Amino acid sequence: MFYSGKFIGDVRNTQNIKLAELAQGLCSTAQLARIESGVRSAEKLLFDSLYERLGKNTERFTAYLDCDEYERLLARIRICCCIDEGRYSDAREQIAAYRKATKNNIHMQYLCLAECELMQKTGSSVSACKDKLMEGIRCTYPEFDIDNIAGYYLSRLEMLLVQQYVNCIEQSGQKDRAGKLYGDILDCLDSDRYEQSERERLYGYVGYRLMKYYIDYGQYNRALEVGEKTYMCIAGREKWTFMTDLIEGIAMCRKPSARMCLIQEKGCQCYTE
Repeated sequence: MFYSGKFIGDVRNTQNIKLAELAQGLCSTAQLARIESGVRSAEKLLFDSLYERLGKNTERFTAYLDCDEYERLLARIRICCCIDEGRYSDAREQIAAYRKATKNNIHMQYLCLAECELMQKTGSSVSACKDKLMEGIRCTYPEFDIDNIAGYYLSRLEMLLVQQYVNCIEQSGQKDRAGKLYGDILDCLDSDRYEQSERERLYGYVGYRLMKYYIDYGQYNRALEVGEKTYMCIAGREKWTFMTDLIEGIAMCRKPSARMCLIQEKGCQCYTE
């Protein structure tokens, strides 16, 4: 049993999004039209990706998976467990087996994200991780331009790939460019297209990184604005690993004495707003 495509069609028409724009890289326009009309069903990952591109949260829906979908779900869980438990050789074997089983773009994107996490944990270069993430993004957007994030309709998986790509840019030393791109992502998430529950899922990490960027450059007013907005967005929703750092950063931005201590610790001159 699969989701009804009527939900997708209703939201797409409300947002004045063309069939081709929503379907790009996920399925053909003809397939999407059949899904919306109820002639054809959509597997869970496809429905989720389409609905998330509309800025909507799919957690309100319940679906019964067929045997193939269930097996792929178990395979994804096994990959995550292997990586989390440090069984990297097993993870590589699981990824290779998954890759042989399907060539679907959405599944390939998941594998690229998993492979990148595996690469990071096993000491691969930042450049190699960037290439893997862009490979994943371009499964659905072959001509993707990272400097035009607002020009794309991104699913949660696609947005996670973009976020990690920007993080790699930051790690490579291009902090100013990364700061701009973090801001672009937040501008995208702040748009009316994203409902609050979906925004909560995606906002935290990017908001935290942008706050850190402003703090590093002594722009405490901006850091405070971003930090407080991020906290209000994610508080009570998720147990983020960086929540303590986020709260400490907000507190530091509010207290001039704490800011001076930070400047002295860095041993450098910071320019405040």
